[in-house]
Amino acid sequence: MTELMIAYMDADKAERKRIDSDYKKFIAGLPCLVTCRQSVELHHIRMNNLPAPFGAGMGLKPADIMCIPLSVDMHRGKLGIHSLGNSNFQNYHGLHLLYELERYHNKFMEEKW
Repeated sequence: MTELMIAYMDADKAERKRIDSDYKKFIAGLPCLVTCRQSVELHHIRMNNLPAPFGAGMGLKPADIMCIPLSVDMHRGKLGIHSLGNSNFQNYHGLHLLYELERYHNKFMEEKW
């Protein structure tokens, strides 16, 4: 668990809402993880092996601090995460999503907190 995830778990509902909002604004200002394009959509990483509110099952959205920046193509396109799925997307693009998420969390904590 990252420092941000621990802070999120310790926060009350109002503080979690503020953290989610600040994190989404932070991520929206970053380039795509894959293409480095500036125009991005926020993708929520869904990993069933993570505890609530970070993991999510079918139909449940994880916390907004589980977002990464992806261009439209990498989010919803033919080679995007929604087309390929997490594992195939990671393999095809040479990424490890939880490692990348941890990098974003650390950068957010350094810059915003």
